[in-house]
Amino acid sequence: MSTLGIILSLTFVLAGFASAALFCCIRNNNKHFSNLGSVAAGAGTEIRRRESGSDKLSLEAYYRPMRHMLDPVELERARALERISPEQWKEFRTQRIQAFRTYLNDLKVDFRRLEFKLRYMALAGTAEHADLVIRLNKLKAQFGLGMLLLEFRLLAFQFGVGSIEISALLDGIHQLERALEPQHALAVAASA
Repeated sequence: MSTLGIILSLTFVLAGFASAALFCCIRNNNKHFSNLGSVAAGAGTEIRRRESGSDKLSLEAYYRPMRHMLDPVELERARALERISPEQWKEFRTQRIQAFRTYLNDLKVDFRRLEFKLRYMALAGTAEHADLVIRLNKLKAQFGLGMLLLEFRLLAFQFGVGSIEISALLDGIHQLERALEPQHALAVAASA
């Protein structure tokens, strides 16, 4: 086997291991969060959940903390506080990452919920609203790719490498939310 063949084989094997590790890490984190939720609920602790029908709190307001949760400047300020031991810092950082993952799971659910509503609107609309389906498919592809890249970045961030940028994903969900605003929904219903 040539040197190039060996390098390619090694690359494929390493990529397979990395994919498997990422899958296991994501699966374990999801199990961990579901266990935390059931333990906390059993202990009588109130867990803040967004009901699928409660749109009183805008998505922008709900996800605003995500923009700053893993901000390197804020994390450095927290680390610079007096009397913080390395163990306390590690626990603080771990809790921030866990909270970020909780928001991320909510973001996925909200995206699916808004996508469903928009697809229903597109079905109820006329042929003039075909561009809505095209825009929705484009947003869904961008959101999916953004989530995948964010999972890789978050995995690296857990090991102290890189930083997290969430703006693109949040902008995508805000575009969906704006498409469902009453004046837009009424325009779609009126043309049907």
